[in-house]
Amino acid sequence: MKKSITFVLGCVNKLGGTEKATIDLANLLAKRGYKVSLVSVYRKITNQNNVYNIDDSIDIRYVFPKIEFLKYHLNFYRALDYISKKKVNKIINQTNPGIVFY
Repeated sequence: MKKSITFVLGCVNKLGGTEKATIDLANLLAKRGYKVSLVSVYRKITNQNNVYNIDDSIDIRYVFPKIEFLKYHLNFYRALDYISKKKVNKIINQTNPGIVFY
């Protein structure tokens, strides 16, 4: 039985190399039969309407699904950073993956 793999990233819809590479790797592993999940701190990012093609079998969980990234002052996100670490750990414990990439 193949292990489950979880990737943690800031925002699945952010235009960037790290996000694209993570999603490409997640798609590849899902096609090879691994149970893959993504934990995204934010669902949307201000002024970017990019949507990557994510395999339907990949489970996506959002830490703050209603808060847009880069919409508010940086200090707001610094405060959320402390909270998000606890919430990410809670999600990871619920999914109980074999491997976590953070």
